[in-house]
Amino acid sequence: SEVSTGVSPRIGGSARGTRLLQGGWESPRFKAMLDECRKLGPTALPLLLLGETGTGKSLLAEAVHDLGRRNDGEFFPVNCAALPEALQESELFGHRKGAFTGAEREHPGIFREAGRGTVFLDEIDKTTREFQAKLLHVLDCREVRPVGSSRPVAVDARIVCATNRNLDVLVKEGRFLDDLHHRL
Repeated sequence: SEVSTGVSPRIGGSARGTRLLQGGWESPRFKAMLDECRKLGPTALPLLLLGETGTGKSLLAEAVHDLGRRNDGEFFPVNCAALPEALQESELFGHRKGAFTGAEREHPGIFREAGRGTVFLDEIDKTTREFQAKLLHVLDCREVRPVGSSRPVAVDARIVCATNRNLDVLVKEGRFLDDLHHRL
């Protein structure tokens, strides 16, 4: 099913991620990175992918999903820069019917829809510190609180984040939570 922001789940990632892992790559650094992904893929650890624009971070996230959680849930890529701030919490954590104007039905949110799959948050540096604190709570407690609800809901999706920015600098500037940076 398609979420209102245009985020479409991919059952089992895609052939793109699998092809990346199977390619006949020659670069020793790239091979070493893929070996690291093969080790981390089967784990439930959150991951932070760093790299310049166009280096294939989203493709690598799909490969990590394919390695570990392909059969347990879906792959949900989310471009945080394209998701309006006002919708981030509702789309990712869900909302109850009537929680706000226009909430005509309950929405489970991407974290719940992903099941035991992977939520890939691209351009994580574009989120607010308030949202970052809520994401840190998801990592620590494995639960979300849908907008308009007083009760948390357990989630088990793996979180993979990516950025092309230096998060150490953003932490020093007070624009990214140090705790979240360390957890990722």
